[in-house]
Amino acid sequence: MKTTIIPYKGIMIGEKEINYGITQKEIKKILGEAGRIEIDNIMDEIREYRLGMIFTFIEKKLKDITFSSHVELYYESVNIFESDNTILELSNYDTPTQESKGGYINFYKIGVSLGGFGKKKIPEKKLVCTFSKDRKNFYEILLKV
Repeated sequence: MKTTIIPYKGIMIGEKEINYGITQKEIKKILGEAGRIEIDNIMDEIREYRLGMIFTFIEKKLKDITFSSHVELYYESVNIFESDNTILELSNYDTPTQESKGGYINFYKIGVSLGGFGKKKIPEKKLVCTFSKDRKNFYEILLKV
């Protein structure tokens, strides 16, 4: 099912809109039960696994969504996992950061972090994280690690 990124607002999964700031209860009404729920007491996060995505809740609100390469993920006309030139195509909308030592590139205007799309590879091969505006600082720090 086609999933579309809405910068700093959330995503559309088909016709279903998922916005940052919603609760676990609200997302359950929209998408049904999570396949798996993980509680991370160290990071103080709850992660719900659904449809090839990980929905991360902090202080009971949705803050980040991580996508596996099994998701048909788009920003505008860019099919993020299927394009051979994802970084170049997204650069038409936003200026990418330099690739981090860990293999991540961030696009701050659209609230996206790409892992494994550049020269450096990551264990997951490729993944995409989208995030709420109040998490931008976290992703800036993460890029420096």
